[in-house]
Amino acid sequence: MINISTEFENYNYSFNRSLSSIIDLPYQLKDVELGVNELANGFNFNKSLDFLQSNLMYLYSVSKFANPDLPKNYKGWLGSSENNNLGKVMSVYLKGNFFRSGLKFDSDGNVIANLIPYFYLTNYDGTTINIIFIYNNVYNPEVDFLPVGVNYIIDLSGEYNGDNLSSKRVVEILIEQNLIASYNESKFELIFSTRENGGTFFGNRSTDTYIHLFGDNVVCTVEQGDNPIVFTNNSTSPSLVKNNPSNFDQANNLSLSRANLPGFKNIFLCSDTRIQSLSSNTTTNEFVFAGYTDTYGENNKLNFLKINGSAVYQDSLYISDESRNNIVRLNISGFTTHDDHRDNKYYESEIIGGEGEVRSNYSFDKPKILDFYKNNLYVLDQGNECIKVYDKDLGFVKNLRKAATYKIYPPVAIKIYNDNFYWLTANGTLLVFDFDLNLLRQKDISVNDTDEFLDLIISPINNNFYALTRKNIYKYFTDTEVIIGKFNLANYNITSSDISYKFFNLIETVNNNDVIYAYSNNNGRGVIFVFEEDEFYFNLLSDYNFQIFSKDELHLKKEEFASSFAYNKSINKILKNTLQLRNFIYRKINSKLLRDESFEFTGVTYFSEDDLKITGYQTSMNNYIGTNEIFSRAVVNRVLGEVYKLQSLLLKLFQSNVEQPPRQTIYLASDNNGIMLETWPSIIQSHFVLEDSQDYNDYLIQEFAVISETVN
Repeated sequence: MINISTEFENYNYSFNRSLSSIIDLPYQLKDVELGVNELANGFNFNKSLDFLQSNLMYLYSVSKFANPDLPKNYKGWLGSSENNNLGKVMSVYLKGNFFRSGLKFDSDGNVIANLIPYFYLTNYDGTTINIIFIYNNVYNPEVDFLPVGVNYIIDLSGEYNGDNLSSKRVVEILIEQNLIASYNESKFELIFSTRENGGTFFGNRSTDTYIHLFGDNVVCTVEQGDNPIVFTNNSTSPSLVKNNPSNFDQANNLSLSRANLPGFKNIFLCSDTRIQSLSSNTTTNEFVFAGYTDTYGENNKLNFLKINGSAVYQDSLYISDESRNNIVRLNISGFTTHDDHRDNKYYESEIIGGEGEVRSNYSFDKPKILDFYKNNLYVLDQGNECIKVYDKDLGFVKNLRKAATYKIYPPVAIKIYNDNFYWLTANGTLLVFDFDLNLLRQKDISVNDTDEFLDLIISPINNNFYALTRKNIYKYFTDTEVIIGKFNLANYNITSSDISYKFFNLIETVNNNDVIYAYSNNNGRGVIFVFEEDEFYFNLLSDYNFQIFSKDELHLKKEEFASSFAYNKSINKILKNTLQLRNFIYRKINSKLLRDESFEFTGVTYFSEDDLKITGYQTSMNNYIGTNEIFSRAVVNRVLGEVYKLQSLLLKLFQSNVEQPPRQTIYLASDNNGIMLETWPSIIQSHFVLEDSQDYNDYLIQEFAVISETVN
C-alpha cells in the first residue's frame, strides 16, 4: 500500500478548486464500462480500474478548496507615521502686562512700529496662525515676512485697547483654531497649547529673539511641540500616513536584492528621476533610507528622465529610462557586498539605447524592463511592439515580435513563468504564450467592467498568481486561471478611499509563503501594503495522508488466471480505496451565489440526512462477481458500475451547498408588444414583471407562466 498523497503525485491533478469551480468526475460511466466490442479480459479490466483510480485522485483533488477569505496574512503598511509615544504638545505660558502694555512710543507720541507685538504659531495639523496687532493702523514691518497662514488683526487702539481685552481676543482666536487656551486676568496669565502632539511657536525661535515684543518684565515659557515621524511597518489606518522622505511618494516600480549584512535586504525604489535604496531588517521590520542617485551612476552626470522598470541580478541593477530610450546596468556591490569603495553608491557599468526601430538591436522606442529570467534580461520595446532579449552584460540575444497581437491586446504587464509569457491587458484579458510567443491559451480574468488592471505577479513556488487593479488585488490559480478571491481590507480599517494602487511586486518567498508588496499612492502620499500569502486551502478531509492501494497493486497480473476470484480481489481493492476516502470526509462548503455571478463563502456545515446516507454506504453482493456467475462483459460492467456509483455519491458530498440569490422583481417598460427574456439565475423564485404597451397591464413571468395582473 501507499500514502494517498504519494499516489496523487503520479496523476496530472492539483489542488486548484475555488468556490466557482464546477466539479465533475473526469471519467464517466461509459468510459469505465467495457465497450460492446471489448473483450472481458485482464487488459481491458485494468484499463477500467485505471479510470476508477484516476476518478479517486480527482475526488482527492477537490477535497480542498482555496479559501477566498483574503488576504491570509496582512502584515501592515510601510510608510511614514507619527510616533505618539515620543511626541509632545506645544505649550506657551505668558505672565505679566503684555500686548497693549508692551507698546512703546517715541518723543512725538508715535508708536514705534518695530516694537508692536505679533506672533505666529503652527498647529499640530500644520495650520499656521498669524496674530497681528495694530495701533492707529500701524503694524510691525516684520509682519510682511510672516509665513502663509490664517491672519487675525487685533486693534490695540480700538475695540481691544487694553491687556485684558486683547488677551481675551487671543483666547477666542486660538480656540476657534482648535487650540486649548485660557486667560486669568487676576493673575495676568495667558496659557495655550495644541490638542495633539506637534506644533511650533514663533517658528521654533529662541524666546530671546521675540520676548521684547510683549512688554517689559514679561515671563514667557515655551515648550515646542514634537511629533516624530518614523518610517516603519504600521498597523494603523493608512489614512494617517505622513509625507515620506526622498522619492517614496512618487515611486513607480521597485526591485529587491540581498544586502551586505545577514538578515537584511535592499529594496531599490524607483521614481521617474531617482533610485533610492531602502535597507530592511527582515527580523525587526526596521527600514533605513540609504544611498540614492538621480544620475546614471557616481561618475556619470546624465540624469534620469522617466524610469519605468527595473530588475536585479547578482550585483547589478538594470534600469529602463523610457524618455532617454536607454537601458543602464548599475553596479550595486556597495549595497550587496562589503565593498568599502562602492559603499551605498551606484556605478554605471553599461548603457545601451538611443531611439531606434524594431530591427535595431541596441536602441528602442520607450523601453520597459520586464524581468530578468534565466540569465537574460527581457525588455519590452513598447513603441516598436516587440520584446528584446539581452544577456547580463547587455549583449543582444534575440528579438521576439508580436506586433499584430500587441495592437489588439496592448499589455499593461508581461511576466515570465515556467518558460511561458503571461500577457495582461487593462481590461483583464490574459494571454499565455510559449517562449517563442506562440499563443497557448487566452482567458478573460476580469470580475467586472469597472476594474482597470495594472500589474501581474506569479508565485514561483505556489500555484497562484495575483492581478492588481486600481482598487483591488485578485488571487487566481496559475494552472487554470480560475479566480480564488479578492483581498478585503475592511477588517483592517482600510477603505477603498484609502487605496489607489500603482504597482506591486513579489518581493521574496519565505517558508513557502509569498511576500507581496503593493504600492498605493493616495492624496500624494505613498504606502506599501505588505501581505504574506500561500495556497491557503480549506480542508474537507480530516486526514490527507491515509494509505490506499496503488494503481499497480489494483491490476490483474499477467500470470494470474482470469477468474472471478482474481477480478474480485482487484474490485475489493478499488472499493477499499474509495471507502477509505469516504471515511475521512467530514464537512461541506456553504456559499452564496451573488448576482454578479461570483460566490461568497459563508462557512462550512456538517452532513444532512441525505449526506449521512452516503457516508453510511454498505457494499452488497452486487459489488462482486458471484462464484457461479457466467463471466461476461455485462457482469464485469455491473461491478465496475457499482464502484462508479459510489464515486458519484462521494462527488455529491464534495459539492458546495449554494444559496441562490434572493427573489428579485425587475420592471421593464417597452414600446413593443412582445419581449423575449432569459431569466438569470434560472431558478423558480426568479420572475420579471412586464408592462404591456397597449393595455397597460403588468405581466408576471415566472417558470414559463404568464400571469396577468392589472394595476391602476
